[in-house]
Amino acid sequence: MSRSWYGLADHHNVAYARGVCEYFRMVRARSQSMNGNRLRLGAVAYLNVQPLVYGLDELAGDGIEISDAPPSRLARWLEAGKVDVGMVSVAAIFDHPEWSVAPRTMIGTRRAVRSVILTGLGKPRDWRVLRPDAQSRTSNALARVLLEKKLGLSLEQGEPVPFDEPEPSDFLRPGEAMVMIGSRALRSWGPLRRRGATILDMGTVWRRWTGLPFVFAMWAIVPGAPIGPWLPVMDELKARNMRRLGTVASSWQGLAFDRLTPRQAAYYLRRNVDFNFDPAARKGLQRFYSEGRALGLFSNQWKLNLFK
Repeated sequence: MSRSWYGLADHHNVAYARGVCEYFRMVRARSQSMNGNRLRLGAVAYLNVQPLVYGLDELAGDGIEISDAPPSRLARWLEAGKVDVGMVSVAAIFDHPEWSVAPRTMIGTRRAVRSVILTGLGKPRDWRVLRPDAQSRTSNALARVLLEKKLGLSLEQGEPVPFDEPEPSDFLRPGEAMVMIGSRALRSWGPLRRRGATILDMGTVWRRWTGLPFVFAMWAIVPGAPIGPWLPVMDELKARNMRRLGTVASSWQGLAFDRLTPRQAAYYLRRNVDFNFDPAARKGLQRFYSEGRALGLFSNQWKLNLFK
């Protein structure tokens, strides 16, 4: 049996696959007739976003315009009206009570996440300066929350780790802690261990402290966005991609840069990252907002606003 572009033939019979493809053709036609405009969607070119967007460009046709950018830039695009929907850090969402969020999808974790770490030479009690990541407000805020509320440490704010600094682990200095995310974090575990650095997986520390999942990012939606029928379609795409993570991982163009094999990438997506925003994740999000607000990291006006 041949493999369809959407992978449907891997899990269902051909008749069902044809029916689903016809359904998505109807969705595209309905979206265009309802809106007259394409939905402008901003995504992050990270491995952990691929289960949410793999195949979306082919599936959506002309119904969705997809752009890639780092999380901080996507937040600015949403603010400027350049995109209608964006996968942005929850720290940016806390600044915008007017934004709603997709009700069933997140990028989060319920255990060790491996791609979001706080690291430094020596023990945490030896750290004096915290160097934040240049791109991720949520990870930086989480580091502050864990250091101050969980470990009782208040560190001086240092210079951000430049986004284009390929191996920041090479530049760790005594007394200095550093936030690392994404591929830099994934490929730095070995070098950091060889240097004798302490590595705190922030997903693990958060879970042990609160007993709750952690939410890093969500689909944020600006008021008046031409959503049409696309959120249920994207939920279905996510579900199908989770059933074919081997294919999704093998297609990731950043495997060599991340120093991952397809099998390792699929394991990371299956075991370290969670994509379902459920009641427990909602509690984790509210807890993070409360802890960060107590430290003055977030505004006082935000309330969870699920898109309806």
